[in-house]
This record gives sequence, structure tokens and C-alpha cells, in this order.
Amino acid sequence: MKESNHRFLLIFFLFLILFNCTKQKPDNAFEVLIFEIDSLKIAEPYISAELGIMFNPPRDWQPVSRNIVDELGNSAIEVTEDSLNISVEQIFLNLSNSSFIFLSSFPEIDRFELAYNNLRDLMTGKISSQELKIGSFEHNNLKFYQFINTSANKVALKLIAESKSGSVFMFDYIMPYSVYRDNLKAIESSIGTIKNAN
Repeated sequence: MKESNHRFLLIFFLFLILFNCTKQKPDNAFEVLIFEIDSLKIAEPYISAELGIMFNPPRDWQPVSRNIVDELGNSAIEVTEDSLNISVEQIFLNLSNSSFIFLSSFPEIDRFELAYNNLRDLMTGKISSQELKIGSFEHNNLKFYQFINTSANKVALKLIAESKSGSVFMFDYIMPYSVYRDNLKAIESSIGTIKNAN
């Protein structure tokens, strides 16, 4: 079997097992997922008072300075358009393996279904269906839509949800394909900690 076929099968089964979202579900179907959280794989909590959420980034993924966040803005987020206003709140960086987390919000959107629909339309127009998987799940009383974009070079996981305070937010976990498997447990642990702050 070719190496590319092995890679595809590995990614497919990892997503099927961990995120249970490789099959299309109706937009209103949110299966409750339980994440195994390894406290040794995550850092101290980050709390966003503005968005009303908190989470633990993976260990060694450090928040960057406000100047860098403002300078990068939306330019590094996967598949953004001028017509979709996304505001980056914080960026977490792992310099040792060139991985990022972007925490963003949609200041002009008050329902996460609308953010999901807009992003789905943008992403399905730009990314092949073989590289893009779309799903949904519920965890910690939050409903998430997720987009998983895999290629030979990178893995990008995009999660959209709405906090109890009504803020629509998005996490982008982006990393080189070569380090994804080694970081899988840390990413699962981090996603498992996303919750309302109050």
C-alpha cells in the first residue's frame, strides 16, 4: 500500500475515534462527547472574560504578545474572507514544532449557526472534499461545529461554538502534518477543557 494511502487511513481512523465526526450529521445533531484530559499535556487555563470562555492550551504552547496578535490579525487563519469579520483575541504558539492556536470571535454574528454556514460555504468552495471533514459535537454544555482540513503538509482543526454569554467564538488548531500524531493527546486534552467561564 502506498505511503499516501497509509497516511489517509491513519488520519481517517484517528478522527473517527477521537472526534466521531467523519460522517455527515444533520445541522441540529450534536452528539455528546467525553474527552480524556491528560493534565500533564496541558498548560494553565486561559480565561477570556470578553468571550466568557476558558480553556487550557497544550503544554508548551505559549500565548504571544498583544503586538503580535494585532500585527498578524486574520492573515494567518485558514480560509478567511473580507466579507466575514473575524477578530483574533489570542494566539498560542509552540515554537519547537511550528504549531498555533488562534482564538477568535465573530463580532458581527450573534448566532453560531450563521458563522458555521458562512465558513462552510467558504471552505467547501476552496478545499476539496477529500481534505475537508465537517462535523458537530457537544461537550461541557457547548455545541461545536468542527472543520478538519488535512493535507500532506498540515492539519488544521477549526471549532466554532457560542458561549453562555452569547459570544460566537472559534478555535483554530494548526500544525504541520509531521507533528500531528505526536500532539494528538495534547490537542484532545486541550479541546476537552473548553468551557464557559462562569
